[in-house]
Amino acid sequence: MLAVERVTAGYGEGRVLNGVSLAVPEGRVVCLMGRNGVGKTTLLQTIIGLLPATSGAIRLGDQDLTRLPPWERARAGIGYVPQGRGIFPFLTVRENLLVGQEVGRPDPVALEEVLELFPRLRDLYHRAGGALSGGQQQQLALARALVGRPRVLLLDEPTEGIQPSIVWEIEEVLQILKARGQVAILLVEQFVDFALSLGDYYYVMERGTIVAEGATGSADPAALQEYLSV
Repeated sequence: MLAVERVTAGYGEGRVLNGVSLAVPEGRVVCLMGRNGVGKTTLLQTIIGLLPATSGAIRLGDQDLTRLPPWERARAGIGYVPQGRGIFPFLTVRENLLVGQEVGRPDPVALEEVLELFPRLRDLYHRAGGALSGGQQQQLALARALVGRPRVLLLDEPTEGIQPSIVWEIEEVLQILKARGQVAILLVEQFVDFALSLGDYYYVMERGTIVAEGATGSADPAALQEYLSV
């Protein structure tokens, strides 16, 4: 579904990604782990088009996305939930969701399906996004991405700073999405147990390169934690 092939990227003259390659198969959950500052967020921003790839290729199925602007990648089926949520604080929950529906792949029944996944948001439908708790904002950010019917969903540390009850609810939603097999998920996460409980496959990044990968079923959580330790 999503293929990243020997991609390099960075900020100005500084290179962050050094020939990164990974694949996210259709309907699967792939986890990307690593310490802060190794390039995980940079990779997601390069996939969605917020940063240009200086070399390599990004493909969604048979479509080459490498030179497309972000809105065309969204139309093609890439959904993105950034670190820190990135909701529109002065728009209501409803308006945030309508924005997500507009920039994605329109589907008249998607909005109702998303509200079934996140029933808390139905009760908060006309409240400003900025008035929600951190956990509710994270649910809104995920719902806003899903309402655009993405083929691939990019999640940047969705458990960061979230209370345990909301983490459990988000995990439950992601398990439902995985079971349905309708969207591939690339999950950036430092909570190893959370990542392994959801993922089918994992990659570990250090200094802008992939240094380890494998099936999550055979992963050693203690060894993975070593990669994340400061």
